[in-house]
Amino acid sequence: MKVRIVAAATTLLAAAPAFAQSPTAPRREAYTLTLTPQEVQAVASGLGKLPLEVALPAFEKIRAQVAEQDRKAAESEAPASAPPKP
Repeated sequence: MKVRIVAAATTLLAAAPAFAQSPTAPRREAYTLTLTPQEVQAVASGLGKLPLEVALPAFEKIRAQVAEQDRKAAESEAPASAPPKP
C-alpha cells in the first residue's frame, strides 16, 4: 500500500535545500508525493533531526494525512453488512 502525501512547498524547501527550485521555475503551493510506509517512516525519522519548530508542523501534517488515509482504507475494506460507525 502506498501513501499519498501533500506537503507545502515551503516546508520541503526549508527542510531540504537540495529540492530548491530554479529561479525560472513556476512557484507551486503544494506537491503530491506517493511514498511507501517505509519511506514515510524515513521522512519522519529525518524530521526528528531538525529543530522542533521546523519539524513539528510537517510531521503533524504527515501523521494526520496517513491516519486519514488509513481510516478511509479500513472503511472501504469493511464488509458492506457492517453497521456504520458513529
